[in-house]
Amino acid sequence: MPDQMISQDPEVTSLQNGDYVPLIRAGDNKRISGLNLTSSVSGAGVSTFNGRSGAVSLISTDLNGLSGAGLTGIGSGTGGIINTGSTTIGADSDSDGIGVIALQTRGITRLQVNNDGTAQLIKNDLLIGTFNGGNAGGRLRLATDSPAIYAAFSEQTFDFTNGPVGETNYSNHTWGVFYNSDFNGTKVVAGEVNFGLAHEPKFSQGGAPFQTEIYYSWTDPSNAFSIRPWGMVIAHATGSTTFTSQGHIHFFRDIGQGGGQSAEWNEEGWLRFYTANAGVTFPNNIGGLKWRNAADDNTVVPLYVDNANKVQIGFGSDIEINGSMRVGSLTNVSTLTGDSDPDTKMQFNGGDIISWFSGNVQIMSIQPFGPMLELNALLCFNADNTYDVGFRNFTNFRPRNVYVGTDVITGGTLNVTTGGSTSISSGVGTVKMSSANPADNAAWIPLKYQGGTYYVPGWAAHNP
Repeated sequence: MPDQMISQDPEVTSLQNGDYVPLIRAGDNKRISGLNLTSSVSGAGVSTFNGRSGAVSLISTDLNGLSGAGLTGIGSGTGGIINTGSTTIGADSDSDGIGVIALQTRGITRLQVNNDGTAQLIKNDLLIGTFNGGNAGGRLRLATDSPAIYAAFSEQTFDFTNGPVGETNYSNHTWGVFYNSDFNGTKVVAGEVNFGLAHEPKFSQGGAPFQTEIYYSWTDPSNAFSIRPWGMVIAHATGSTTFTSQGHIHFFRDIGQGGGQSAEWNEEGWLRFYTANAGVTFPNNIGGLKWRNAADDNTVVPLYVDNANKVQIGFGSDIEINGSMRVGSLTNVSTLTGDSDPDTKMQFNGGDIISWFSGNVQIMSIQPFGPMLELNALLCFNADNTYDVGFRNFTNFRPRNVYVGTDVITGGTLNVTTGGSTSISSGVGTVKMSSANPADNAAWIPLKYQGGTYYVPGWAAHNP
């Protein structure tokens, strides 16, 4: 006969020995025969049962070994199991290592507690929290050795009304992993640090376009300061990503390369390299170091390497050097100009000519014609009567000829070292002195006039 509830069984008005009373549910071996009951039934209940008299407790043999499967209505509600104290659901009571606790719906195991104590979700999600809205959230707490301090994986929804145009009201389903922090990131136990890694999928900064924020937050034990050592912002509209860091950033080499520190980016803005082959690399003629100007609108790369592997400095811009600069050589220079006096300069004119300007007037140039040094100003020596022309360190570096347009004015003696004659005072062609002085210690001094050489007498010892 099919299984049925006791309430579904026909009422027994006069029990005969051949009748059956369904105690739990009907079916073979799941009912009690009237033969097992004596006729001594008082108004207080059964006085004898299966050969036992008095108050009788049913045992498994009385129920033909029924397992109790299908029991309902225990406690309030359908299928409920309710106790005033603890409730134990057990398996493997004989401790033979076989048996698990399985929780099922639709006849399918959803959650299983294995024999070794591990809990296992069978192809299902672990849902924590509710879907009732209004900042609903939940957490998975991990205990520490302190009952009050815990770590948690948690989620909470924050509702805002300051979103961008078109979606001013929005929800930010924040989740993260935290230590000693509640849902809002507030410290749970005072005097201890609290920190966490938070993810905000959808956030607007005062009506700005939506962005996703991922950041690490940390608060000191005294709550004196709370920082975000690092974080990342991703713009929803463009996917543009901004990475932020607070403090020093240290870079380390791959473990296969020794694992040592290779660089450091200081919070004050400087970058330091520690390895011999470190550096910043840019493609030829494409990129290079660029410094921000005051207006933050510069587009010129002042330092780069061109396609010929030549370092280019100041391409399309000026270079200002406020200190000293040591240069091995300068090439492709057109003009060197003083910043405070731009009309004083040295100019490379091309054609092997170098010119110097003062007050924007050319005062000197070096030209290949001769070659020669061309002066457009006075040639003076400082200090007076101190320096020579054509003589250095007891060695002659004499000019060949000196061409003077007007006068040669000297403050001393005109010294002619060669070309003269001292035979003026004797022999043929003697010169008679106009005084009584003898005509000795005299010489003919050669001078040129219109290409011809003329000799002028002169005396070293006596006035003529």
